[in-house]
Parts: sequence; structure tokens; C-alpha cells
Amino acid sequence: QDSRLKSKALGLSTFVPRTQSKLQRYRSMFKVGTRVEIGLRGEGVIALDNENGTWNVEFDDDTEGDFETGQMKVCEDQSLADLSLPPDIVMESGARRVRRPELEAKPKGWTRFVCFSDTHGKHGALAENNLPEADVLLHAGDFTNTGELEQVESFSKWLDDYPAKHKVVIAGNHDITFHEEYYLDRGAERFHRQAVPVPNSSLMNFEMKPYDCSKARELLRGHIY
Repeated sequence: QDSRLKSKALGLSTFVPRTQSKLQRYRSMFKVGTRVEIGLRGEGVIALDNENGTWNVEFDDDTEGDFETGQMKVCEDQSLADLSLPPDIVMESGARRVRRPELEAKPKGWTRFVCFSDTHGKHGALAENNLPEADVLLHAGDFTNTGELEQVESFSKWLDDYPAKHKVVIAGNHDITFHEEYYLDRGAERFHRQAVPVPNSSLMNFEMKPYDCSKARELLRGHIY
């Protein structure tokens, strides 16, 4: 039988599978976009695989945290429809946030900003009704997992196709190839290593395979960065 472990800190119960195949099936239940429950913290959505045995979870109350697989339980209801829409906000300047931009036409003489962040390479999976036409598209960062050029290139093409007159991009803390000093100092060593077989052995070495930071910026040419 499985061993039952209890975490007093979070009031969690987890199971340790007996076999590797069962462990793999257990872990495969979790992926970016899965709704999960974290003990006393409540429910949220997996936003990122930290690739170190933990996952970043964004909770429904706008908090976040990193958790191990064993601390998470997959929610039976995977629908996001029950999440509340942001309330209408009217600022002193007269600017206001629109709850359902796909249903509300832009008033004459107004400028519409559409804002995104934390898409982590999943920009192509956004639903069509969440891509309203804009005068200014603003992406506030973390458009990649860890600055991968493949994701930067895909994101740039997504920007090209987005129905907005102006497109503004801010690199986030996950977009590490846009911060060359940090990347060359320790970012590449931490995140961009590749397994290389040891000759005449079943062992593997992990060697750093850094990206060219100058190419990351080149891929976003044509947009405001």
C-alpha cells in the first residue's frame, strides 16, 4: 500500500506511489493551465513549471507561490468560467477598464489599451474572444518561460498578427535573455543546460547551451521594446 504523508504546515495529504510508472502517471496530471487546490491556500491555476520539482501557482485571490507536486490536488472542475470578471473601474482622468471588451464597441474618440502579461509561451493558446482589437497592445512581461529564442520568435509573430496599431513589450523577470548581464553571469547556467552522453558510459553530463542575447532583441524588431 502507498505510504501516507501529512504536512502539518499546510494541512495537506499526499501519497508516495510504489512504482516509477505510477509516479510518472501521477506527475503527468499536472501541467501549465491545470486548476489545482493547495491545502489551506485554496484553488488556483498552474502558471509555470519551475523545472526544479516545483510549480508556480497563481491563486484565485491574486496571490501566488511555488509548490511541489505532492502538495497539489487536481480540481475536479477545470473550467475557468466561474472566475469573477474584474469590476468596472473609472479613474479620475476618465479612463475606465472594460469588463467585456469583445462585447462593447470602443466609443468614438477613445483610445483602447489591451494588456497582457505572464503568457509564458502560451500566447497562441489564448481564446479568440480574449483578443480584442486595440489601439495599443501592451504586454507587461513574462512572455517566455526562461527567455527561449524559439518562444521569443513565436511571440513576435503573434504580435505581428495582433489587431493593434501600436505594440509595446516589457521584458519580465522570466525573459532572461533580454537581461544579458544576468544571463551570462548565472541565468544560462541555471536554466539552459543540455544533457550530453558520456562516451562509453550510461552517464550524462549537463553542459551549458546559452542563447545569443542579441538575437532575442532582434526577434522583437518592429515593436516597441
